[in-house]
Amino acid sequence: PTILNNVVKGKVLDYGAGIGCNTIELAKRWIEIDYIEIGRVQADFIKHRAIKRGLNNVKEIRPYNKNKFDSIRCITKKYDTIIAIDVLEHIPDYHLVVQQFIKSLNPGGIIIENSPFEESSDEISIHVRKTISMEIAMEGMERINKNTWVKL
Repeated sequence: PTILNNVVKGKVLDYGAGIGCNTIELAKRWIEIDYIEIGRVQADFIKHRAIKRGLNNVKEIRPYNKNKFDSIRCITKKYDTIIAIDVLEHIPDYHLVVQQFIKSLNPGGIIIENSPFEESSDEISIHVRKTISMEIAMEGMERINKNTWVKL
């Protein structure tokens, strides 16, 4: 996907990786990539896909901290790029996740996100309504295009 063209090196986190399309695509470019996916079936499928392709640069980060489910504080490493494609609109306090992303980025690191929040999200049971603008949530970041933010 063209949204990943800015990712050329460094350590990457794919947050809410789904079935691993972005994870596997970047791993094939020999980029070191960690992924977080709360769905066990999807997370195991990513692992299967990486093993099948001989990609040993893919690592799962389980969404736990101190043996409790915590999809925010499980992010303990520093990254050069964090990807969150079609995931933040499913998280009620998404701005807290974004704050953790920013803390986990190396200087000059980037966040690539696509968050299709919709005003009518009350009608879409799997989406939350945007309560804080992405511009406010991304404090300390500069937007360089529609989906990409760089840490100042």
